[in-house]
Amino acid sequence: LTVAQVAATLQIREKLVRNHIKEKRLKAIKIGKYWRIKPEDLHAFIEGNSSIRAEPHPHISERNGQDDGLIHTGT
Repeated sequence: LTVAQVAATLQIREKLVRNHIKEKRLKAIKIGKYWRIKPEDLHAFIEGNSSIRAEPHPHISERNGQDDGLIHTGT
């Protein structure tokens, strides 16, 4: 996922996503000058911050077969 996709999913600004990455609260990989976040790393971030309510993201919703506005990790 891109920073923009994560920001849209979490309903926050891209700058805040980058801050979470910089502070190592959100795991990400830098490819060239762009950050990429694995869906499972976004799940872990959300689980660690249980007050976050996320919008459904196509990659995540398809993966879990659920579309209720929350990201489910199967736990």
